Amino acid sequence: MRLDGKRVLITGGAGGIGGAIARRYVVAGARIMLADLNGERAAESARALGEGHFATEVDVSSLDSVNRMVADAERDLG
Repeated sequence: MRLDGKRVLITGGAGGIGGAIARRYVVAGARIMLADLNGERAAESARALGEGHFATEVDVSSLDSVNRMVADAERDLG
């Protein structure tokens, strides 16, 4: 599976299943934004993925927070 040119937003992406998905998608060529309640951990995970990958903090139970996440993804991933 190739994901060259694809942009992916992964919620719960700071670790666990989300982190594993992110790593696989990066290998397949995607650019990633990790979103997680733990913004600091998401940022660390994004840095570990390499240049061109991003992170944002999100509380998916908050519409305002989700809207900020989407705005961040549009800004950073296009």
